Amino acid sequence: MALVPVEEIPTKHPLAKGIRAAAKRRIGLKLQNQKDPLELEVLQTGILLYLPDVLTCPLVYLCTAAMVATMWAGFLRFRDMKFVWVELIKFYPTHMEILLIERKNDQFREGDVLYIARSPRKATCPVALSEALISRAGLSGLVNLFQGWDGRLARFRLTEVQLNGQHMGYQQCRRQVRKFLQRTTGMSEADTQKKWGTLLGLDKRALNISYKIQVNAAL
Repeated sequence: MALVPVEEIPTKHPLAKGIRAAAKRRIGLKLQNQKDPLELEVLQTGILLYLPDVLTCPLVYLCTAAMVATMWAGFLRFRDMKFVWVELIKFYPTHMEILLIERKNDQFREGDVLYIARSPRKATCPVALSEALISRAGLSGLVNLFQGWDGRLARFRLTEVQLNGQHMGYQQCRRQVRKFLQRTTGMSEADTQKKWGTLLGLDKRALNISYKIQVNAAL
């Protein structure tokens, strides 16, 4: 990029190498507060516990399971999840396509199409769960797929709670994911946060395209 011979590249200069070595000695190489990736087995077990029957389970459980599965399979941040709109989702026999009109790593604001494959395990398939959520909640048009609800009402009349039409807030999203992990693993809230972080705890630094393909196929 500097249009100079290889031996004259600035980053190869002994001074630059010395600065990097000094920084490593001062800062250290150990990653601080690194979280574990959420294992596929934990995700599938949690979905099966939450949704023994997709047609009769509380709608809020279906919304939580569909949200966790879709965010996990598509590597979605919370900010990405807010822009998953029903009208911009296309379902196919083999996969679904989600058009995200805004994303943190979309520097040119051109939009990004996310592809998530269908799984033969329909009970834990993010595509099948999203279809079931749209059908049961009667969602259509330019509305958020993953919506919030009245948490106070859910404490007393869980089966009667309906979605509020707005995207789920960060605090409610974090709380629901923690409950999902606590119920699945039996761990305390503090332990789940320490192990997986505030949300799904995906270590994106360790992910690559080939792993993404394997994840979608496995789910």
